[in-house]
Formats: sequence, C-alpha cells, structure tokens
Amino acid sequence: MRHPAVTFLDPLAQAFAKAGKHLYLVGGIVRGMELGVYSTDDDLDLTTDARPPEIKKIIESVVTSVWTQGEKFGTIGARFKGRPVEITTHRAESYTTDSRKPVVQFGDDLQTDLSRRDFTINAMALSLPDGVLVDPYGGRIDLIERRLATPLDPLISFGDDPLRILRAARFISRFNLTPEPSLAEAAVKMLSRLDIVSIERIQIEIELLLGLEHPGEGIEFLSDIGVMGYVFGAMDSEPARKAASTPGLSVLVRRCALVGHAGPDRTREWLSDHRYSTEERQLTTAIVTGAHQLSSAEASPSGVRAFVAATGIDRLDDVFALARLRPDIYADPSPIQDLVETLGKSEDLSDLGSPLTGAEVMEALSIGQSRAVGAATKFLAAQRIERGTIGKRDAIELVQQWWDGGSDSSK
Repeated sequence: MRHPAVTFLDPLAQAFAKAGKHLYLVGGIVRGMELGVYSTDDDLDLTTDARPPEIKKIIESVVTSVWTQGEKFGTIGARFKGRPVEITTHRAESYTTDSRKPVVQFGDDLQTDLSRRDFTINAMALSLPDGVLVDPYGGRIDLIERRLATPLDPLISFGDDPLRILRAARFISRFNLTPEPSLAEAAVKMLSRLDIVSIERIQIEIELLLGLEHPGEGIEFLSDIGVMGYVFGAMDSEPARKAASTPGLSVLVRRCALVGHAGPDRTREWLSDHRYSTEERQLTTAIVTGAHQLSSAEASPSGVRAFVAATGIDRLDDVFALARLRPDIYADPSPIQDLVETLGKSEDLSDLGSPLTGAEVMEALSIGQSRAVGAATKFLAAQRIERGTIGKRDAIELVQQWWDGGSDSSK
C-alpha cells in the first residue's frame, strides 16, 4: 500500500507527470516514514526537475494559492488541499570558501540534489506517485543501524556548511545515532570553518540541541570534537555539560546550567556576545541570580517573601531546578522551597507589592501626587514582606501611622 502522504499528493504528482516532469517527496517526512512516524502536520517538501516558471504553470490548476518569495532559490510555495507545500527545483549548488551559503545552481539530477544534503538519513526521496524509495546513499540502512554519516566525504560536507557539525550533534541525540569515525574526524579538522558561521546561527543550533529530551550524547560529541570549548570558551566545563545533559529539563534551565556557574554578570555578558534577545538575557540572568542568592536567603516567612519578590514567583521552579543540578555551587533550595509551599497555602505569593495603589495612598493621606506617594507605597510593600497579607483597612491605618509619625516620606 502507498503511504497516506503519497496518496494525498496524487493530484500534484499527476500534474507533473502530465507535463513530462518528475516529482519527489523529500526531507524529514521521508525519514519519519522510514521510522514509522508520520503526522499530517509534517512539512511537505518536494523536489522536481522542473524549473520555477514551469512549476508555477504546472500547479496553477491544483493549488489554491502560490507564493514566490523563494523563487530565485528555486522554491515555489503553494497551498494544496489546505496544507502548505514547497516545491524546489533539483539543486547542484556549490559553495565558496568564505560562506556557508551556497551559490544556487539548478540541476536535472535527483541523485546530485540528494548528495548536497547534510546526512544520509536526510538524503532519501520518495518518487511520486508510486511512492518508491530513492536512497542512493544508504540512508535507510543508516537509520536501521543507528549510524550518522554524510552522503559525500564529510570533509566536503562540513567544508561546504560547517554548521552541519552542530547539526550532527542534534541528530545524534534525537535519533540515538553513532557518528561514523570519519565524520567525527572531519568535524575536528573543519572546526575552524565555524568562523564563517554567524553567532546567531550557532546559538540557534545549540538551543535546538538543548531542547531535546536527551541531549547528552550530542553535548558529549560537541565536547569531544572541541565545539563546546569553541562556543563557550573558559565557561565550558565537564560539570556544566553534565548538568545540562540531565533529561527532562527546559531549554532555559539547561542554558543556565552551561553558563550560570560563572555568575550573573558573566552570564549576561556571554548572552549579549552571542546575540540572545533582551528578553532571553533578562530571564536567564534572573534564574542564575536567584540560584546564587539562595545561600543568603533567610529561611523565615519574611525572608522567603523577600526572595520570591526579588526572584519572581514564575521563576522559582527553574531556580530550584538549577540549584539542584549544581550542589557544588548553589545552596540547597529545600528550606526555601518548603516554606514557599507552606506560605502559598495561606497567602498569595504572586502579589507581594503594596496593598494600596498610589491613588488609594493619596486618598488615605489626603495628599496630591508627589514623591511621598512613592515612599508610602514602598513602605507598604516592605510591610507586606514583613507581616504577610495586609487588608486594605489595615494598610490604610499603617500608612497613616507612618505618615503621622514623621517618617522620611518626602513630605
């Protein structure tokens, strides 16, 4: 029986056949089929010997819309039966020594197109409409035998696009593959080629690896070939890599595990150097800061409230997880975590600010807008930390007493 994805594409395949052109399904969906994994959400990537103008003409009667942003690279996008598809002319691209971006050359040969792909497990195709596997580089056997190899000599593959070195680590972890010895040797030899890759692209690949359930094998591979030292410099360490390899963690906690041991300031600096967004820098640094501050947090109701207020209640789980990963660096979070759980049963720890708004303070004190309002709300927030939940009536009485007592309220 033909695969459901193949039958789904029958109208497209028939349109190309009628035009005397060939059409093949390629990409991760083919690899997934060989692994027995398929989803209707899988990307539908196709390749053909038709040129872009021909593709547009062939598909016009069987698709509902067409987009041509990638036409100069040989790709025509379309919506077919409610799903997006991308159809790309066979490529016979070449690379220059100073860039990982190929010089696009169209080709007529599927085998040449597949040879330019990163790994053999991604260099398979299904001919349409019959659904016959085209596998000139043994990707299916490599999948079965859990082996990672490149279609061409790995020196050529990594020389063309050195980012494939980092991508190899992700496939090793994702599919539990063992790299061919020649692949690992080539990765070491071509390590300096990473200099032509942007920091942003390297960061994206590292994050994709950290997002896997079990990234340990990939992290170990990158360490063995020198990439971890290349990317993280002096911050790279075996304990950090081991912590980040722990299964079941979020990308954020793993990122913190790799760089947080250097402290908040160095963490912030590294994230900035590697072009992380402002939001990512702030969040990562906050988790690292919270973990480092556990040692000075007082295990009392007021101490825990102060810690939660400074750290943010939404970040606590990540802080505690990071601390448990590195007991050699961070204090045991158990006392603080236990108190957080206990206090959380009787008060809202997500609301640790002033129980009165600025407008309510002005009304309670019969004053207008001034610096005194800020001082009063700051006083009330401190009282909330010290005392616990404060009702509005009690808050009004407290701030009036504070005001009448002549406190430094910037009157």
